[in-house]
Amino acid sequence: MKALLLAALAAVLALAQWVASFNPTPGPDYALAACLFGNYVAVVGYSDLPRQSPVVVLLDRESGSAAGWLRGESGYFAACASTGDVFYATGRGAVGAEVLPGRYTVKATAPGKEYAQTVEVKPSQNQTLTMQVPTAVLNIVVLDDDRRSIDRYVTAVVITGPVAVELSTPPRGLEVPPGKYTIRVTALGRESLPVTVEVGPGEEKTVEVIVLGTAGYDQLPARPTLVVVTYAVVFWALITAFILLWQDARRGQVSPSIDDPQPPSGPAAVA
Repeated sequence: MKALLLAALAAVLALAQWVASFNPTPGPDYALAACLFGNYVAVVGYSDLPRQSPVVVLLDRESGSAAGWLRGESGYFAACASTGDVFYATGRGAVGAEVLPGRYTVKATAPGKEYAQTVEVKPSQNQTLTMQVPTAVLNIVVLDDDRRSIDRYVTAVVITGPVAVELSTPPRGLEVPPGKYTIRVTALGRESLPVTVEVGPGEEKTVEVIVLGTAGYDQLPARPTLVVVTYAVVFWALITAFILLWQDARRGQVSPSIDDPQPPSGPAAVA
C-alpha cells in the first residue's frame, strides 16, 4: 500500500512539474551571480523514491555558496531529465525544483572536482543548502633572461591541470580549483620551458615564467632581442669590411691612361 501511495505521489508531482514548466510559478523569483566555471550540474538521489524531482544547486561566484528552491529567472521551473535512479539538471543563473520530504545528497560538479553534501528536507519547508567550493588564485608574470617584464609581448599562455585554460595575456587573479598546474608561455616567437606550481584551497600564488632568448631593448616600437641585435651587428660589420676591401682593390689598380715609355728610334749614336 505504501509503495502504491508513493508511486501515485510521484506521478502527481511529475505531472505538476511538467505543467509548471509551461506556466510561471507563484512567488518571487531569485537570481544568482554567474557561475565560476560556467554550467554546474546538481545530482540528487532519493533512496525511497528515486524518480522524484531534484534539488538543483548553482554556485555563487562571490560567496562560493549554493542555494536550492530557486525559481527560474523568467518564473519557470528549470527542465529536469531523469537517468536511472538519479536526476540531472544544468543551467546558468537561477534554477530549481520542489521535492518530497526526505534525505537528499546534493552534488555540485566543477571541472575536475565534485562536491557532495546531505540535506534533510521537511514537509512545507523551503530548505537552503550552502556548499563551500574551495578555489585557488594564480597570478602569472612573464620575464626575459634579464628578469625584466615582457608581459606585453606575450601571445599565448597555456595552463593545464585540474582545468585547462588558454589565454592571450598573463592572467592576474585567475580562480582555479586547487591542484597542480603546468604553465607554458609564448612571447616574441619563443616558448618557455614548462613551469609547475601547486596551489591549495584558498591559496594565492604568483608564478614567474622566464622565456629564454627574449632579452632585448624596449626603446623601439618592436622589441629586438639580443640575438637579433648581434646578427645585425655582424652583418653590418661584414658589409663594411667588404666595402673597404673593394675600395682598396680599386686604388691598387694601374690607370689604363698611362703608357709605358717607348725606346728611342733611329740609328744609334757613334762615339
